[in-house]
Amino acid sequence: MRAFLRKSGILVWVIAAIILATVLGSVRVGGDHLVPVEIGRIFATFSAIFSQFLSFSIPLIIIGLVTPAIADLGRGAGKWLGITTAIAYASTLFSGFLTYLVCASLFPRLLASTQLADVAEPGSALESYFTIEMPAPLQVMTALLLSFVVGLGLSMVPRGVLRKGFIEFRAIITRL
Repeated sequence: MRAFLRKSGILVWVIAAIILATVLGSVRVGGDHLVPVEIGRIFATFSAIFSQFLSFSIPLIIIGLVTPAIADLGRGAGKWLGITTAIAYASTLFSGFLTYLVCASLFPRLLASTQLADVAEPGSALESYFTIEMPAPLQVMTALLLSFVVGLGLSMVPRGVLRKGFIEFRAIITRL
């Protein structure tokens, strides 16, 4: 088990952390929570810092992975980009409507007996000890459009220094 966790990616760790937090947060011993509030605030602090770092990293991940991928398509990249964009748009619409239908049908029944009497504002139940502001270098949509434009441009010109730079940036991002 230990070898599996060492080799597993971040997704497995995130899922394990969510399950562990749900279990530990819902267990009560003698009317009190099993995990003290101070320990919960440590986890809230880590969550806040990780969230800031993730918000900072997402535009860089988009530029680092999408730009060289489009550039590597070569001639006809515009056609493939159009097809991929159409599939992504249709998939987004389908999953959005499916999510809405599932939530509209299940949540009223699931939440009918649930009460939040102890916490007036659920988001403020656990405050982090401190936060570190890490603003994103650019917006996600800007990073996506920049990746499309630069990737298409790189696919039309001969291989050069700029393409090598984006390939090296991809290597940095994959190790992030």
